[in-house]
Amino acid sequence: MDYTRHKIQACSPATKKFDGEYFVNSTLVVGALVEASMRLAYRPAIGTLQVPLVAQSPQTFTKVDLKNVIPPGASKAVKSFPVKAFRDDVDKALRILREGMGKLQEEPYRLEVAAVDHTGGSSCPTSHDTLMNTRVGGKSCLPVGSYSIEWRVRCVGSKTSFAWEDTLTRECMPLWQAELQTASRKRALLQARILMFACIMKGTGSISLHASINYSKLTTGWQQLFGWSGFKVVKTAENASPALAVAPVNSAPVARQPGVAAPVEAPAVQWRKLQCKLVVLEGDWIKINSFCSALRPKILSNQAKRDYIVGSTAWRIGSGQGSKLVHKTHWDNKACRRGGAPPLIVKRSALEQVFYKYYAKK
Repeated sequence: MDYTRHKIQACSPATKKFDGEYFVNSTLVVGALVEASMRLAYRPAIGTLQVPLVAQSPQTFTKVDLKNVIPPGASKAVKSFPVKAFRDDVDKALRILREGMGKLQEEPYRLEVAAVDHTGGSSCPTSHDTLMNTRVGGKSCLPVGSYSIEWRVRCVGSKTSFAWEDTLTRECMPLWQAELQTASRKRALLQARILMFACIMKGTGSISLHASINYSKLTTGWQQLFGWSGFKVVKTAENASPALAVAPVNSAPVARQPGVAAPVEAPAVQWRKLQCKLVVLEGDWIKINSFCSALRPKILSNQAKRDYIVGSTAWRIGSGQGSKLVHKTHWDNKACRRGGAPPLIVKRSALEQVFYKYYAKK
């Protein structure tokens, strides 16, 4: 059925009810295509060959099944209902997955898919969208173990009018809490819950990816991994893991035995804190001297181009020995309107890899 020609009722994301005001739209179809694409790539039907993400195309999907919708003429919701998949919908879904999986699989996270649509604990009937593990044969900035990935696709009219990150992370908690509270020892290596949010801007259709993480053994609640620039920020302690209650503000500090070093924060947490000190000139371009000054201990920035960008001691990114940062792609000199020496700027994503490779405390 063509969802653009027929009104198919869907459950409202806000009320979680069929209120007769929310109908199937492109964003809902894209989200369903993301799930279908992942299953085809990593968990195909019996007797069906896998189709890798890189080999999937708009021709791969002519329709997609939607869950829990009310078709025209029906009086109650059905478990599955097929609708037409338009080329633009498939293009968006494949772009979201390829870019999102690329970020998780590449440096500095280096995760690999273990399972898709994996059934949760017995205390929670829902499933993990994706389970990923730290890879063999390379270092990840994340603790060794498994990670539950939740994919969300939403159409956003304004980044600042609604607390998207806070709302989406709270929605990710029920299954995560159920898994943490299960008695099974097999959950010991389930390190964190990661929210992967694909934001589709209303009107333009532009897509941006954002990610946050909630560690099972920390009480810090959700931490940002990447993205979220321009979004409304709401700081709450509600999303902390339930089994690890956050200590009251006025509680006495915990005494540490002499000679015992303080625990080192996860590299992702270190990067999140450092980002608050970076100077953004435009978009995701960061002024290099702010990065050098934010590190502890600081590094000299007066010869940053010679020492860290183009010289023999330059930073390298990527797996193994890696490669130097590429001019115009990873770094550039920002021209000044009033003249003077153009400041050196580096892409945030490149600096993130540099931080994890050279400066994060392990």
